Amino acid sequence: MRRAPLLAVLLAALLLSGCADTSVPSTSSSGASVETEIQTQGLPLAPVPLPKRVERTDVPENNDADFSLSKVNLPAHAIDPMIYGSVTPLIWYTDDSGKWGACDWDGTVLLDCRYDDAAFFCEDGVAAVQQGGLWGYVNLRGEDLLPCTHPSVAALHDEILLASDDSGAFTVYDLDGNALGSLPANIDSDNVYGGLIPFCDEASGLYGYLNADGSVAIPATYSAVYPFGNGLAAAQDAATGKKGFLDVSGQWAIPPRYDVVFHGYSGGYATVGTASEDATSPTGLCGLIDAVGNPASDADYLDITPFADGWAAYERDGSRGYLNKNNVEHDLSSLLGNSDTPSTFSGGYAVYTTPEGLCGYLDSDLNIAVPAQFSSCSKVVSGKALVQRTDGTICVLTLKN
Repeated sequence: MRRAPLLAVLLAALLLSGCADTSVPSTSSSGASVETEIQTQGLPLAPVPLPKRVERTDVPENNDADFSLSKVNLPAHAIDPMIYGSVTPLIWYTDDSGKWGACDWDGTVLLDCRYDDAAFFCEDGVAAVQQGGLWGYVNLRGEDLLPCTHPSVAALHDEILLASDDSGAFTVYDLDGNALGSLPANIDSDNVYGGLIPFCDEASGLYGYLNADGSVAIPATYSAVYPFGNGLAAAQDAATGKKGFLDVSGQWAIPPRYDVVFHGYSGGYATVGTASEDATSPTGLCGLIDAVGNPASDADYLDITPFADGWAAYERDGSRGYLNKNNVEHDLSSLLGNSDTPSTFSGGYAVYTTPEGLCGYLDSDLNIAVPAQFSSCSKVVSGKALVQRTDGTICVLTLKN
């Protein structure tokens, strides 16, 4: 495993609970407020009223919001702090020799500079680290769970850890570093969320899931499988090429009827959509479904994320904003301009970026809690976030309401 480029790392941090098809759809519809049957390019969703549109030409500031800024006294040079500090309140940094260490958001050193490379800490409090070209794991207490003696490890994880040997086979470990079992080399070791590990049957070329002890949990009968999140995982039916969602027993919880699955299951919702005739370059539209496959939104968005804190961030032709669970779109294009799909909510706040490239925070009423004044912002974790001022100074933002 090697450290991914910034965009890949960001994508991985945002998709911890599931899988993603990272293709970007490119067509749209008018969004007229009439009831219609959702059959956009063949997407098999039931009739849903098109959303009511509320255009927010004036986004007020929340005058009751209270926040403070404190400069982080970094021991050395921070490494992508908005990304590497976005999952847990910790910042990776390097010393003058290029070795990696870590500190908390107050600047207190937690790990001294002894690593050549590292991945961000996952929500289980463990990170992959590299020394001398080999990989291991360290926890937030600075303890080496596994020494850096392995050719590769899984960078994304939540219940189990994987580490390979020179033959390419893997050993499975728990979060205390105890060995649980052995796995062959034909597994997807990049992402092992949900406790079941995707693998490929070399004879058939089809995919299924293994348990941590190496036994087969779900037989290899699918064209593609993805990591589990919230008890469901996307899989592609070998006969039809369509995608649906499996439960942990291997049964179709939601039948395979979609061309594209975005974002994975999160908070009981998933984004599904259609593809163009060129299946390698999907350009269809998408919408939300709930945990049993019922439509939870209109289905003509360029992109829409699962609900978080009651809001789904969306992008459709000419507008960007947030959809609530009452099917009301709040169009924030006047604030966001032509930026990408808005950020998802976390901890009651969402990062917004102005057309000038400055960042701030919206509260759960879609009012401005922190005016845009930063060059970059992390998501909110337990009422705090990392922000970077335009002069490069990194600060901890504390939201008091």
